[in-house]
Amino acid sequence: KDVIAQIPLGVSYAQATSLVFGGLTALSFLRDKLKLRSGERLLVIGAGGAVGSAAVQLGKVMGAHVVGVCSASKAADVKALGAVEVIDYQSTDWRKTPGRYDVILDNVGDSDFAFAKVRPKLSPGGRLGLVVADLPATLQSLWISMFNRQKVFAGPIAPSTSDLEYLLSLCREQRLDPLISQIFPFEKIVEAHRVVD
Repeated sequence: KDVIAQIPLGVSYAQATSLVFGGLTALSFLRDKLKLRSGERLLVIGAGGAVGSAAVQLGKVMGAHVVGVCSASKAADVKALGAVEVIDYQSTDWRKTPGRYDVILDNVGDSDFAFAKVRPKLSPGGRLGLVVADLPATLQSLWISMFNRQKVFAGPIAPSTSDLEYLLSLCREQRLDPLISQIFPFEKIVEAHRVVD
């Protein structure tokens, strides 16, 4: 009953494995929760991570104008993935840049759930997605969405086999390429976790 799919020819084990968390989370948020549409402006906070890098590429596939927020060291990678513009969070506060966004996907908790600070960056019918949100933030997102035209979405995703097959097909077609910085053998899993931490 678990989500499982066959890896197609032309997709490596490393790519397929990387799609499971980052790809499925990004797809569920952008398509199902935030209802991203072609032509909309999408801001991806944490664009250099697993979910963020998938979101940049999926946003491009969905026809959005994608802006990524990441470190300067990841800027070239994020641009190559399809971001039209990249904001270096170490030198620039994205909240103080010009322009508004139809969708903001926060993958790192950067919004710190201070909706009042994010709200001016959202278009009148804009949507904020909180990938990193605890129970209080998830409940607060429901409350905010009930009384505002701008909406906040958080909470778990419900991945499906068809979603995974779709991501694998995009990878096979070279329209989605997971951003992989290092590959570790299983016996070095502790070291791998230290790198991520």
